[in-house]
Amino acid sequence: MPTATCAPPELDHEHWSVWLEAVLPAICIAPMAVHHRELWDWCWALEPGVRPEPFVGIWARGGAKSTAAEAGCVTTGARGKRRYALYVSATQDQADDHVQNVASLLESERMGLFYPAMADRLVGKFGNSKGWRRNRLRTATGFTVDAIGLDTASRGVKLEEQRPDLIVVDDIDHHDDSPRQVGRKLDTLTKALIPAGAEDLAVVAIQNLVHRDGVFARLVDGRARFLARRKVSGPIPAVAGLVTVHEGGRDLITAGEPTWVGQPLERCQEMIDDMGLAAFLAECQHDVVRREGALWVPEQLAAIRRTAAPELVRISVGVDPSGGDGPDNDEQGIVVAGVDHERAGWVLEDATCRLPPRGWGDRAVERFLDWDASAIVAEVNYGGDMVAEVVRGAVERALGMITAERHELRPGCRVVRWSTGSGPVELHVVSASRGKRVRAEPVAALYGRPDDPATWSTSRIHHAGHFEALEDEQVNWRSDATWSPNRMDAMVWALTDLLVDPAPRGRRRSVVASG
Repeated sequence: MPTATCAPPELDHEHWSVWLEAVLPAICIAPMAVHHRELWDWCWALEPGVRPEPFVGIWARGGAKSTAAEAGCVTTGARGKRRYALYVSATQDQADDHVQNVASLLESERMGLFYPAMADRLVGKFGNSKGWRRNRLRTATGFTVDAIGLDTASRGVKLEEQRPDLIVVDDIDHHDDSPRQVGRKLDTLTKALIPAGAEDLAVVAIQNLVHRDGVFARLVDGRARFLARRKVSGPIPAVAGLVTVHEGGRDLITAGEPTWVGQPLERCQEMIDDMGLAAFLAECQHDVVRREGALWVPEQLAAIRRTAAPELVRISVGVDPSGGDGPDNDEQGIVVAGVDHERAGWVLEDATCRLPPRGWGDRAVERFLDWDASAIVAEVNYGGDMVAEVVRGAVERALGMITAERHELRPGCRVVRWSTGSGPVELHVVSASRGKRVRAEPVAALYGRPDDPATWSTSRIHHAGHFEALEDEQVNWRSDATWSPNRMDAMVWALTDLLVDPAPRGRRRSVVASG
């Protein structure tokens, strides 16, 4: 097995700044900031056989975070401190791009001068390359870098017998990640990649904050239960104390101090002009609490939360079936809501599941019976008449033989009422003729304005408890999202049935709900 070369004598005991100037001068375009120096101090202290504290860097976009991570990977291999690195990103294409940047550094003239075996490819007995492609680099020293995309790694990571002793996590959070996607990324990191590491595994994770519930947000605020001994650098904004004013059609920086001379105020102003202030705040200032275009904000939902509901006049079970029932399909949203004597709405339970039709049908009917509800409200965009058949079957299994009658309640809402020995079961079959945001806006308006805390105290909607998964969808979903907010949709259907477009019938219900 080839062995990594040792550093040349003239660089062996020098400071990392001297080493970088000599070997990788291209990355030294501006003096290092304090947070850059923290990373390089960590990298320079790595020793074979010693497991270090993980390094987590939360730096601004444009702040040389990926450049530093890629260069750190090269430096660690060149100095013989680690032998097998995984470069992990959200997608395989992203990971491949980072590994290609690592390849460019390895193939540079200075690297060839000081570390010729690192600049050469590992070859077999007959001169054939043993790994120098888009997603894998193998140098003549035996140092290996593999690109791992979480989108492909989630289907099973295949590593060689050699266990990675360096994992670089870079760009794994996306703005549009659904709660389920965040969960999958966490699972892949904690159940597939990190456990595959060697005893002296070194982990460096670096990104800007782009998602309030993403992997990096959890690493910063303490919610992450992995990499527990981590050293966190940041969040470091591009501009400390940023103040802007909107003038002449532009958002202008009027005050603030850049955190790195390589990203001065002039460059930040150019970025604001190009991408807009909202995007700059999200990408460069780590402002992820309020998502532009979201219908709710976390503080708003906290303000309208109650521990219990009063006596309720009417209860509906909202159902949003997904387009399939496999493990990779969306969940079936099932949310119970009610309305009280004061015409205030209450979210009572989130019973969302991922089950075949019989399973979610049984669950919806169980919630109808448990809450003594007045109606089940189900969307039919996926499944058509199948939705009514699923509910009918569940009613028969729960209550025995039934007879049915159908009529039109209002345009776009067909009613199926089954008579049973235990009383009627009413299904409101609704068609989604409008987009999700348009449907949700009347319900969101009942909560108050997300940007005006003064309106939250007069909200006509309350949550009887804390519904974490549902509320995650409420504050994270936007109309340009690529994922479906099934819980939110089910809630919207139920509250629309109760408050926005109520049915002209209903039975009084005396119910107290608690979280």
